[in-house]
Amino acid sequence: MKQFLTLLAKNCGSREIYDPLHEEKYVVSGEENHILITKKEPDQEIVVLRTSESDQAKEKLEQLFERFRTNIFAYLDKVKEDEGTYWRFFDVSFGVDIKVCFSQEENGWQVWMGGDLSLQTKDPVEIQLYIRGLITEFESWWMNEFRKFHQKIKEHLYDQS
Repeated sequence: MKQFLTLLAKNCGSREIYDPLHEEKYVVSGEENHILITKKEPDQEIVVLRTSESDQAKEKLEQLFERFRTNIFAYLDKVKEDEGTYWRFFDVSFGVDIKVCFSQEENGWQVWMGGDLSLQTKDPVEIQLYIRGLITEFESWWMNEFRKFHQKIKEHLYDQS
């Protein structure tokens, strides 16, 4: 997420987050190498954070994404129960805009990435796992190997001194 937030700040882009359980809408935007997180309310806009540090923005957004991760089934139920309700966030690895909705016609959930239908399923476990992958940061294989290698070098240097 940190890399994406840095790019967002440089490119002056923005992403929306909508939490249907709490009926909260956030906008994460980049402005002149700053990251701005605002909470949109019907009658006002509240600045949650304005920073040039992507670590600070990531920390603030992690609280929201952790709420998503721990309540995925509740979010899916909300989207299914209330026709026209959606859940919007962005993929934590690449910043792709994600929208989750329930199609009454297909009797299943749909995950949209930008304007493309990414997944359509009736299986609540399948969609839960799919969404978990979008909102959880995983360390890549090479990064994990690099970290192990770096640790071995540090241990070797420590043993020699």
